[in-house]
Amino acid sequence: MACFPGSSGSPILIVNKGSYTDKKKNAVVIGSRVIFLGILFGGPIYNSEGKIVVKDIPTRQEVVSITPQMINLGYYIKSEVILDFKEKIGGIIGE
Repeated sequence: MACFPGSSGSPILIVNKGSYTDKKKNAVVIGSRVIFLGILFGGPIYNSEGKIVVKDIPTRQEVVSITPQMINLGYYIKSEVILDFKEKIGGIIGE
């Protein structure tokens, strides 16, 4: 899935409309389903050429180009463990 800055907190779902295969891929099930996989919380980035900045190097100053780039991958919290955060988050927000 495409993940980008600002999409953290988004639900991650599998949506099958009309039909889908069973877990063993042996039969087609007629109907629809929605499976909640978890919540997106971040993603890796890499740097590529782009913005020019002046950077101190121990023996001299050198101009380098650094641009953070998303790679459209995401880290997520699995649905099975989301409620494990309830106690920690409740303490932070005062519940």
